[in-house]
Amino acid sequence: MDPDVLLASDPEVLAERIAGQYEVGVPQLLRDQMFIDPLEEVNLRPAGGFTAETAEMYAAGQRAMKATGVTVHLPFEGRRHRFVFNMRPTTRSTARPPRVHKIENDELIVVYATTETDPDRIVSHLNHTVE
Repeated sequence: MDPDVLLASDPEVLAERIAGQYEVGVPQLLRDQMFIDPLEEVNLRPAGGFTAETAEMYAAGQRAMKATGVTVHLPFEGRRHRFVFNMRPTTRSTARPPRVHKIENDELIVVYATTETDPDRIVSHLNHTVE
């Protein structure tokens, strides 16, 4: 933008123009339409710190543990902004929360593995994560 035009512009009009150009609308998750594909058994390589559980595993010659593969479909309304769904907090935890695997049409597809095997607890954890 020409500096002279910028200086002569009404600040409120200029602010509205810039906000309209760069604003990111927050998509609305349709939680009541969320569904989970059938659970799968997968092999999971431990990540993170060395624990008593991984020490026993490695001592026995194992490099992976049995886990449950979960694929969640979560529809949403609004504009698609992949970076909005993959934002991360400024601090990290050793827990690996589910992350968006891909966005297809107006649906987030979240794929992750967990050592939890109880489907009710998996759904409870997902509902808590989505909240």
